[in-house]
Amino acid sequence: MKKISLLFLDHQISNSKTQKVISEMFNLFSFDFKVQFRELIFEEDNELSKEIKSLLDSGNMVSTNYLEKVLKIQLSRIENQDILLTNFPRTKEQFLMLENLFLNLEIKIERIWYIKQNNPDLYFKKYFENPENKLWIDKFDDEIIDKWRYEFSKRKDFIMEIQGITYNIEWKIIEMDYVSELNEQHIIEKINGCA
Repeated sequence: MKKISLLFLDHQISNSKTQKVISEMFNLFSFDFKVQFRELIFEEDNELSKEIKSLLDSGNMVSTNYLEKVLKIQLSRIENQDILLTNFPRTKEQFLMLENLFLNLEIKIERIWYIKQNNPDLYFKKYFENPENKLWIDKFDDEIIDKWRYEFSKRKDFIMEIQGITYNIEWKIIEMDYVSELNEQHIIEKINGCA
């Protein structure tokens, strides 16, 4: 049976570096949903991609039903390797759809990785003290701060909701302090410290 791990990250923690480290450390196929979705919709000879393009062109949202079809096609293309899924799901409804899809595809959720900010207030403060990030506050003032806090809270609520319905799945929670230049070695050390 193929296995899959999910990767959840708190707001503003590098997805690309974290998924690269975890997929390499555990020999997992890195399945970034955003990338897989784009690849599928740009396929010329695919009826599903034509339907999705039509929806997007008319300004409509892509329903969970279509997301499920994309996942089914793209996951079926991966052979003989366990998977790390990133950038999906974003809602409880999508998570429940995933569970059913995995059951049908005989894929077992092996674990959920959650990379969280150790101290969100300190993380936030240090993040915006960084001169490069401070430019955003200078340009957008409280608007960027409010958006950051909103996205952080929304993500936290989602994580707590998923934790509440996945008591039978192993969670690996890695706490991250703010690092101005997050690098792969730092992520590896944090993962090894959690093991």
